[in-house]
Amino acid sequence: MRFKEIKNKKAIILTTEKDAVRFQYFKNNYEICNVPFFYIPIEIKFDNHEEINFNNKITDYVRTNKRNDIVYTEKR
Repeated sequence: MRFKEIKNKKAIILTTEKDAVRFQYFKNNYEICNVPFFYIPIEIKFDNHEEINFNNKITDYVRTNKRNDIVYTEKR
């Protein structure tokens, strides 16, 4: 169902935090801007020491797959 077809004046928009980002493309849409908007935050939890392993894999991937050293080198 399309949102504008909802006739209830108490309609809200409820989405996930991930999908809430997509609504930025509608920020100039009068119908959507005047509707209460809520999102459910995303929370990530790791078991044991898996967070360290995950972060190491991401860091290793970025280091080995960087396309332009200038982008990854910050001069201070």
